[in-house]
Amino acid sequence: MEFAYNKVFHSTTHMSPFEVVYGFNPLTPIDFFPLPNVDSITKRDGLAKTTFFRNFHKEDKAKIEKKMEMLASKANQGRKNKFESGD
Repeated sequence: MEFAYNKVFHSTTHMSPFEVVYGFNPLTPIDFFPLPNVDSITKRDGLAKTTFFRNFHKEDKAKIEKKMEMLASKANQGRKNKFESGD
């Protein structure tokens, strides 16, 4: 069940949770395809790998924040502020 959840595409990040963590989606035996070329990620030195994942996660965070702002603006449509500054 956990594997199935971690492989599902999420509308907020446009990636699966597994892809967010590891940088690629896992393939199951049903796919009958070899794993994608992950050598560019797995064979990097520590600093390059860290930089790659920091940038990768920064992009994900931006996507999540954008989605949250969109949902908040949609939820707040038609609402009026009853409080003034300093209340």
